[in-house]
Amino acid sequence: DPPLLFNLEVDPSENFPLDNTTQEYTLVREYIESKRAEHEAALAPAENQCARGGGAEHWLCCDPQSQEKYPSAPNCTCTPDNFEAFVCTGVPEKGWRAGVTG
Repeated sequence: DPPLLFNLEVDPSENFPLDNTTQEYTLVREYIESKRAEHEAALAPAENQCARGGGAEHWLCCDPQSQEKYPSAPNCTCTPDNFEAFVCTGVPEKGWRAGVTG
């Protein structure tokens, strides 16, 4: 089956796929396929990072001695400044849709 394509400018809910027999569908699909091919051509093989193992020498860490500076913070803490930052309020007791109208 051909992939479903939508015109999000007129159908943002993706309720009505483009007819795959139209010229619009053909042109859009050709454009998408050409961009995918360009992207794939630009990719280069990368070393398998999982094959290196899980040893600490492979961990990404900005400060391996951070627990000496910040004993209550996890190791590899760059800065604890945002550990107590306000992120968002909790979900209302009646659920997330409690304040939604319409």
